[in-house]
Amino acid sequence: MPRRPPPRSSKPAPRGRDPRELRPQPHELRPSGAPLEVTVAALGGLGDAVVRLDDGRVVLLPEGVPGDRLRIQLMGTHRGVARGRVLQVVVPSVDRVDPACPVASRCGGCTWQHVSLRVQRTTKLDAARRALGPDAAELRMDDRVPDLAHRRRVRLHLRRDPGGLHAGFMAKGSELLVATDACPVLEPVLAALLPRLGPVLERFVDQGEVHAVLGIEGVIAAVFAKPKGGAETPDPARLADALGLAGLRLQLGSNTFRHGLDEVTLPETLSAEAGEAGLPVRVDAAGFAQATVTGNQAIRQAVQLALDEIGNIPRCQEFYAGSGNLGVLLAGRTPELRVVEWDQAAADRARRALLPAQALGTRVTVLCGDAAELIEPAESGELWLLDPGRPGALEVCKAAVIERPLHLVYVSCALDTLARDLKVLRAAGYVQQTAVLIDTFPHTPHAEMVVRLLLS
Repeated sequence: MPRRPPPRSSKPAPRGRDPRELRPQPHELRPSGAPLEVTVAALGGLGDAVVRLDDGRVVLLPEGVPGDRLRIQLMGTHRGVARGRVLQVVVPSVDRVDPACPVASRCGGCTWQHVSLRVQRTTKLDAARRALGPDAAELRMDDRVPDLAHRRRVRLHLRRDPGGLHAGFMAKGSELLVATDACPVLEPVLAALLPRLGPVLERFVDQGEVHAVLGIEGVIAAVFAKPKGGAETPDPARLADALGLAGLRLQLGSNTFRHGLDEVTLPETLSAEAGEAGLPVRVDAAGFAQATVTGNQAIRQAVQLALDEIGNIPRCQEFYAGSGNLGVLLAGRTPELRVVEWDQAAADRARRALLPAQALGTRVTVLCGDAAELIEPAESGELWLLDPGRPGALEVCKAAVIERPLHLVYVSCALDTLARDLKVLRAAGYVQQTAVLIDTFPHTPHAEMVVRLLLS
């Protein structure tokens, strides 16, 4: 799963100004040639629309939908790829829809709100089939995540202009703020933070970043900010109450203020679908957690099904384990579970989550460090469970070629690196048994895939 990226360091931007109207920066593309009329052929893996010109060139465009007839302006090339911008939708595609969000055309969060869910899912299935290659016939899709009000984790930005402090998201391809008081893809209790953050933190914060997550106990947030000059000392309890938070960590420069909970429990780890053990998993505001409850339920159920199909598991090594979200599913299923996670705080949470597994007959070892450096030789019948971030698990897959564990379950959030890693495994004799594509992120090109492989 994707881990927390480093904080952005950008200057405050004027609120409400369309970033496309600002003076081009040195790295930005410039118009070239006369406008063209084109038809969108498909959607690309990063969310852009794909157009093929009569001379054979491929051009990527923002905001296009397959079937659209568009008037476009070519904007040169970036990293070897031709780019363009849409001047006019001449004839809209039947799959072009009205976005639910008023700032969807500017916000960098949801790139496909103008695309029908049917086309979104067809595009993701096609990408998944390409990633699986010859094994694509066994693919199935889980699309249970609702299209709106589904995200329980968010990263927001705080920027100041003459009108005060504002919260919002980064603009597409920019460090500029798109300030907004609403976000239709967030769970409502989390979306309620947006109009509160600026007024509540106005006296203390110059600019910063907010991480928040919703759990059983409520919403907790971590704020990393540059303090406002001459600001008074904040009362974290009063700020948390004004923001409706169950816990707040406020880091202003070198000073940190705390109130309430540091962690919350993921509800799906205690639900009827959580497995026989039902061990709760807790996360903090700035750490990683799957962005939707229903999406994580689908991932966990796909992994559980894979474990059921495997049957006897004499030992499991889990890599990129996070806070124990998938590791707890092994409690009572194997006599030995070896867990590896690079982030110390997450590894500590995984250790606490897996402590009850000892009473269920599973001896657990949790290690913090680089996955490729902490691999142990595989034993007979062993399972390796992989849940990497977007860079994938190439080094662990190369180790699997040498160590040859009998079973592999690979949970991927990036189809390009999954395809690369599967190629390595397939060449070593691993055969795909099942594959589930989970549409965890409607209105974006992103999804999750759970693949089970067996060494032939």
